[in-house]
Amino acid sequence: MAENKAGLNAAKYDKFNYIVGSKSEIVTFLVGAVLLLVSFIPVLAAFPRDILRLFCAVLCSYPIIIDAFYGIKKKKIVKSLLLIITIVAAMFIGRFLQAAAVSVLFRVYDFLDDALRKKCEMKISSFERAVAENGHLVRDDGGFEFIESDKILP
Repeated sequence: MAENKAGLNAAKYDKFNYIVGSKSEIVTFLVGAVLLLVSFIPVLAAFPRDILRLFCAVLCSYPIIIDAFYGIKKKKIVKSLLLIITIVAAMFIGRFLQAAAVSVLFRVYDFLDDALRKKCEMKISSFERAVAENGHLVRDDGGFEFIESDKILP
């Protein structure tokens, strides 16, 4: 099997990227989460703490903003649009911790939701491929006859 630079075989690596998401999404989330955690260091003054939380909220909200704009484009009210309104309102009243926490927690929810949906799709597609090639037809006299699955009507 073909292997990538990390030593993983290509099929497992593609499956990981399919389930978890792109590298840029993962990196922006991790950087945002680290900024939020660093903002809890007690030696930081209030201003640098708020700046870190603001950067965290903006960085983690980027994919949410894109999803909200797609919803606006389709003339639908999506949960991302409501979430962006919440984050902007929290920033406007100076609650940077709440804005950052909402954006980070929504990204965690989004990762878990996507991973679960994609795993379910893979399981369902594996069930769809598991089709019998032939079947048994019970005749009127009680005997059996082998027939191909293409000839079986639902």
